[in-house]
Amino acid sequence: MKDIAPPLFYKYTPIEPWLPDFLSGDSLMFSARDSFNDPFDSRPGLKVDFNTKEGRKYLQKRIKTSSSLKPGARILEAKRIARIEKNSHSDEYDGIRKLLDSVGILSLATTWDNLLLWAHYAKHHKGICVSLKSNVDLFRIAFKVIYQEELPSIIRPQDSAESMIDKTFLTKSKCWEYEDEWRILKRKASQYEKDTTYYTDKEFQRLMVDCNGPGFYKFDHNAIESVTIGMRTSTEDEKFVRNTMNKLGNGTPLYRAKPSKIKYQVERELLAVY
Repeated sequence: MKDIAPPLFYKYTPIEPWLPDFLSGDSLMFSARDSFNDPFDSRPGLKVDFNTKEGRKYLQKRIKTSSSLKPGARILEAKRIARIEKNSHSDEYDGIRKLLDSVGILSLATTWDNLLLWAHYAKHHKGICVSLKSNVDLFRIAFKVIYQEELPSIIRPQDSAESMIDKTFLTKSKCWEYEDEWRILKRKASQYEKDTTYYTDKEFQRLMVDCNGPGFYKFDHNAIESVTIGMRTSTEDEKFVRNTMNKLGNGTPLYRAKPSKIKYQVERELLAVY
């Protein structure tokens, strides 16, 4: 059962030249898993287990397939099966790695006032935090990240592609629990998968067809609810943000974060509506 999403998601980001493309809905980056700052993120373990009904069925299928091969190819297949039985990752992991590398990930927060997120992802409070409506466009397909002590393990051949993706990208170490992260995943889908999507909801069909792995995606700019400037944002960068929002003219509130005078806490004040 899918977790109920909060009304708003938040994207902490530095202020860069591509900001107008982001705020206009023309460009939202989905990262590849090798770009994360956590070396354990999206790097699951792998176990091969044939002592189950699914495992034995898989092995029997491989053996049956090899019997129809030419002698040379049959020998190579037998060696592959032997390596898999010994839990060698070489053959099995090549295919899994290709699958996982084909997924683009967008990370989202659930609060605008997280001091650590401002420090880590908004250039030490010099960037911005963009508020996004969770019920608009691609933000409807966000999933909550689970935090645990143990590294997730893919179990083959039992785990399906969907299960492998969920374990890999929706599980993180408990030390990151303060982020309360949600993620949107864009796996590079084949044309057949796009043509045969089972969703009856036309909007979900569109969202699932638009799956091309890591890269930049368009989204409905009406999903942007507000923008908050960091408490250390320079005058020059603030002017850049203001000019960008003014040109877009989407009726979006612009706030400035400021430190509380009595707590370790961020507050904010409304600057304008553009």
